[in-house]
Amino acid sequence: PDAEALLDAAVQLTGEPAQFQSVRDDLEQAYIAAESERILTLTELNALTAVPARYPRRAEEKGLSGWVDVHFTVTPSGETANIAVNAAEPESIFDRAAINAVEQWLFQPVEYRGQVISQRATARLKFELE
Repeated sequence: PDAEALLDAAVQLTGEPAQFQSVRDDLEQAYIAAESERILTLTELNALTAVPARYPRRAEEKGLSGWVDVHFTVTPSGETANIAVNAAEPESIFDRAAINAVEQWLFQPVEYRGQVISQRATARLKFELE
């Protein structure tokens, strides 16, 4: 916001907005890049399709429960990409099931400052026997 105020003041002083347009464009791209890298939770996104994870048969047979934290990108089309396991308990047991589920999720595209952007996000998938 301070940078925008300084640009506005410079335009006021010079009376030549075109002279500062490339700086204003760069600033806008910096805002968008920073927002895109901010990690949102599922509650901050609008899920259109949230396919539940399938319980791995071996884990079910052994009576295992656990969770997987995944990070992913919501693309401008609302699909998920760059899915990665951030943490899991127990390790490696539920990872593939979590990734397979997140690959099928679909979100309303994220808008920021009037543009549809890619957005980093995180989710915890819980695996509990009933």
